[in-house]
Formats: sequence, structure tokens, C-alpha cells
Amino acid sequence: MAQQTYDYYQKWDKYNVEGEEVKIDEEAKVEERDKKLQKLEDLQSNVESTALTSLLADSESYESKSAVEEFRKARKGRGGRAKRKEKKEPALEQVEPPLSASASGDDVTETSAPEAEREKTDAAASSKALADNAKTRAGELKLALDSRELGKAQAKEGHYSKALEAFIAGMAHLDMYEDLLDVEEAEAEGEGEKKQEESAATNKESKKKKKKTPSSHAVCCGPDAQQVKEQQQLLKPDPLQPNKDNLCVSLRRDFNLNIGRSHLELDCVTEACEAFKYVLLVDPGNVSAWVARAECFRRMQLFILADLHLVKATDIDDIDRNAKAVKKMNDKDMILQKTQKILAGSEKGGEDEFMALAKAKSAKDILKRGVELYKEGNVIFREQFFNSACEKYKKASDYITIAEKILDVVLPGSIDSIRTASLLQVAACCLLRKREAGKAENACTTALKLGGFNITALLRRADARVELGKYEGASKDLRECERALLRKSAGKEMGDNQKSALENVKKRIERVEYIEAQVKGKTNPDLV
Repeated sequence: MAQQTYDYYQKWDKYNVEGEEVKIDEEAKVEERDKKLQKLEDLQSNVESTALTSLLADSESYESKSAVEEFRKARKGRGGRAKRKEKKEPALEQVEPPLSASASGDDVTETSAPEAEREKTDAAASSKALADNAKTRAGELKLALDSRELGKAQAKEGHYSKALEAFIAGMAHLDMYEDLLDVEEAEAEGEGEKKQEESAATNKESKKKKKKTPSSHAVCCGPDAQQVKEQQQLLKPDPLQPNKDNLCVSLRRDFNLNIGRSHLELDCVTEACEAFKYVLLVDPGNVSAWVARAECFRRMQLFILADLHLVKATDIDDIDRNAKAVKKMNDKDMILQKTQKILAGSEKGGEDEFMALAKAKSAKDILKRGVELYKEGNVIFREQFFNSACEKYKKASDYITIAEKILDVVLPGSIDSIRTASLLQVAACCLLRKREAGKAENACTTALKLGGFNITALLRRADARVELGKYEGASKDLRECERALLRKSAGKEMGDNQKSALENVKKRIERVEYIEAQVKGKTNPDLV
């Protein structure tokens, strides 16, 4: 008996009670979260079907209204002709018209009849136009919804290219739907413009009379409480609740989410990243968008940015399994990258990677990778990670240059402009964050040698030379920019943009000359 009791307690010790409780709680949370997501999906589909049904009903009502107006107009036209014939027949027999003919009401009815008919014609035409608009909008909305369902079906089967085409087509239909909606709203605003002006005038007068006096509670606690509430909302935002007012926003969010997923499956990480960015702008509580964008940055080898997105996702939903899986991969890749840097012994590991790519792949693949790196740099630059963006731009420029040497041909203008833009962005990153003015100057000089004359390159090189204390060179670059702008506007009237650019260059020249004079101890009082 004692042995049995001992075995029983041993088995109980091996059983992890706390771990099982955590698992049960997590499963309950997952189940509750899934129910909420399903409720949101049902609400979204309900809003979409209601909008489509109401559009079709509006179209039918407008069509019936237009038909009634047409019927009334035709009926009155037949009756009016008969009455005019009756009035004209006795008038022909009379030798002299009666003196009171001009004073009679017949002439008034004849002159006012065309106006009434015109009003009814306009009403019928307006109803018909509204009916056509509602019908077209219903058609565009239905095509958008059908395209989305088709894209989802193609994505389930693994045909991501076809799914992407379907989602993009659905977005085009949604754009048409929004354009038609804007037209109808503009017409409605035009009709009620006078009423709005009158009400605005009365409201303005009433506001002048009523002076708002803030309460002590609002002064002391209102702004702080509101600020705390906004911060809490930013830390843990709620998902977008679909309704009839934000139907277009929720649909565009769904399209961008699906487009981003398709791009990610096709390994187009920059396009996917931009699509997920739109989703997060309109729906900050969308956990799947945070996780998917983190995966984009992980594939770009930007593990810090990926980690920041995953932290945000876990703050919103700490039980999301996709976030945990991506987090695990991201941490593993981050450790691997650090290990490779340690083994390399320097920060020139990128050159070894580049040489390996140059040996393994063709020149066209290297050129393609250079363009991809430039796009990735643009995404990172917008995130204000200037060091990482600078590395991407440098690699992009190097890849395109090596591909040009291997191919031994003059690159097309589009590729050459990407290389020039990469070098200019290197200079921008160095000036903005790293304060490496020497590298910025070299990058701008290389861009001018490879891409020819460029005003942006001259301006950024002037900024770099000011940082380095090369005031004569900076002044020379700025003077050249001024001459170029004047040459562009020779014999033509300057636009607003050209005028502001020229004024900006002149101010920079004055500033450089003033700094140079101060450094040399010859301050010019006219420049102060």
C-alpha cells in the first residue's frame, strides 16, 4: 500500500500542474480571440451585403421615380395640346381680339407652362442620373467583392500570381466605386449648399453671442486625461470596426492585406512592406499586418525593425502563435548575423557576400539584386533607420557598377538613374544621421561623374563641404546650381517652384559666404 502511494505521488510530481493551467488559459484566450475575429468577419460581410442591397434598392427607386416623372410629363403634354386647340378655335372666328385678352390668365398659364415642364424634365433627368449612378456603383462594388473572393480562392490553391492579379483588379473596381460615390456626394453638396450657408451664418452669430468658459476640471484634468487615453490607445489599439461609413476603408484594408500576403509569397518584400504599411495606418490593431511586416524586414535582414514590429504585435495580442514563430526565427537569424560578423573580424563582410554573389550568379541577376536593394533602402529610409538604409544604397550602387563592368555595355537610363539615386541617398543618410561629411562628398562626386550634371548632387555636396569647412568648394557648387536654374528659365517665365528653388540657393550662398568671412575674421556687416 505504501509503495502504491509513493508511486502515485511520484507521478503527480512529474505532472506539471502550473504548465497545464497556463496551456488551458492560453487555449481559452485563443478561442475567445478567434470568436472575436469571426465576429468581425461576419460584421464585415454583413456591412458589404447591406451596402450592395441598399444600392440596388436605391437604383430601383430612382428608376421608378424617373419613370413616374416621364409618365406625368407625357400625360400633361397630351392634355395641354388638347386644351390649346380648344382655345385657339373660337379665337379664329373673332375679328378683333378682346381687350381683356392680355389681362386674362390664359397668357400667364402659357408662359409659365414651359417652366413647369422644364422643372419636371430636370427632375426626371436627375432621377435617371441618380439611378444610373447607383446601378453602376452596385456593379463596381459587386465586381470588387467577386475579385476579392476569386483572389482568396487562388491564394488557397497556391496560385499567388493569379491571386495578386485578382486583388489588383478588385482595387481598380473599388477606385471606380469611390469615384462614383464622390460624384454623387458632390451633387448632393451642390444642392444643399445654400441651406448650409444659411445655417452656417446663423451658427456663427450664435457662437459670437455664446462665449465658452472652460471649467476648472477641464483646465486641470482634461488635457492630461485625454493625452493618457491617446497614449493607451496607441499602445494597444483596437481593430477597425467595419460599418457603412468606413466601408471603402475596410475594403481597401482587406485588399492591401491580401496584396501584401501575395507579394510576400512571391518574395517581393518591398511591395509587400508598403501594402502592410497602409493596413497599419488605417487599422493599427491588425496583428497579422504587424507580424507580416516583421517577416518582410526579417527577409531584408533588418532584425531590429522586425523585432520592433513583433513587440508591437505581442503588445496587442500576447497569444498570437504566428508572432511567436516569427520572433523565434528572427532571434535565430540575429544571432547568426552577429556570429558571422565576429568570425569575419571586421565590418567588411558585405564585400565577401558580394564577391560570392558575383561568382555564383550572372550579371543580370546581380543587376536585378541591385535594383531590389535600392527599393529596400527606400523602405528603410522612410522608417528613419539611416545607417541600415545607407548600407543598402551602397550595395545597390556597387552591384549595378559590377554588373555594368561584367556586361561591358552602357546601362539603360532607368538603371543608371537608380545608381545615381542610390549614391545621392548615401549622401543624404551620411548627412542626416551619421554626420560623415567626407563619405557624403565622395558619394556626390561619384554620382556627378557617373550620372552627369545633377542639381541635387551639387546641393548635397555643398552641404557636405560646409560641414568639412571647404567653403570655397561649397560656394562654387551653389553658384553652379544658380547658373543652372537661371539657364532653365532663360526666355521663359519662372514658375513658383523655380522661384523658391532659386531663392533657396541664393540664401545658401549668402550663408556660406557669411560663415567663411567669420572663419577668416573678415565679417561683412552687409551679410549679417
